[in-house]
Amino acid sequence: KLTGNEEIKIGQKIKAYIERINVKARRMSLVLPQKEKPVMYR
Repeated sequence: KLTGNEEIKIGQKIKAYIERINVKARRMSLVLPQKEKPVMYR
């Protein structure tokens, strides 16, 4: 899941979390860790 602010280049090393794995479709959903704290709303 990309927010649009990320620029990832081929060969660049990044950290990502595995969100889900679909064995039948052979797909992995990855999430990038947040670099900034999100703005909290009341």
